[in-house]
Amino acid sequence: MTHADERTKFYGSFYEESYAAMGVFNNQDAPKQAEQILKLLNVQSESNILDWCGAWGRHAIPFVKAGHRVTLLDYSERYVRRAEREAEEQGVKLNTIVSDFRETPTEIQADYAVNLFTAGIGHISKADDRVALIALYNALKPGGAFLIDTMSLLWIWRNYSTSRWRESEDGTKRLLEKSIFDFTTNTIMSTWVYQDKAVGTEESHTFPLHVYSPAELIELFGSVGFGDFKLYSDFTGSEFTIDAKRTVLVCKKP
Repeated sequence: MTHADERTKFYGSFYEESYAAMGVFNNQDAPKQAEQILKLLNVQSESNILDWCGAWGRHAIPFVKAGHRVTLLDYSERYVRRAEREAEEQGVKLNTIVSDFRETPTEIQADYAVNLFTAGIGHISKADDRVALIALYNALKPGGAFLIDTMSLLWIWRNYSTSRWRESEDGTKRLLEKSIFDFTTNTIMSTWVYQDKAVGTEESHTFPLHVYSPAELIELFGSVGFGDFKLYSDFTGSEFTIDAKRTVLVCKKP
């Protein structure tokens, strides 16, 4: 099976169900995070925001509730349809696009774009990431700002572990994350094994992830035209340090 096939299978129900079962995605935190992101970007009222690789709209929906026009783009039709249902249930209007991020439509012309929780960038290849960023750049208005939130390579180096178990609160589900880190390329080859003991099932997927250093991100983004870079450790705008668990980079299209 190719990495592309694995990517399709992984971002079907597997990722959604396994992480949800472990309690990783806490939707209660999303509105506060969305508020912090809007403040960090100094988003002006009634702006056009692109949630790039936005999954099922954990942050997109709070952006709409804050008074903005929001387009959610994601590779997974399953996630996009869930976002549409949840937006409708909460009485808000959310524009959605099912698309590979390398084919982001130019006509979006967003004022701001966000890419959160290590989504998209790093999951295919550096060449593909550059193609995707060119598409994003063209989908932003001149002067538009882009925020990416991803893993911190420095934190991974300091805290690298070859395996980790997660277990659901009721003890019926377990997720094993096994990883091999290639220090010559800063790439993690991860295998996720998800077990549902209640029904006796097990499913696993293996996929690569390139973890960019801040310098690599800035070089890559700069190569497609972005500038005015600002680096933080979280959405509150805290200074980036060697101990930061996340890398939050903000840049602008001239």
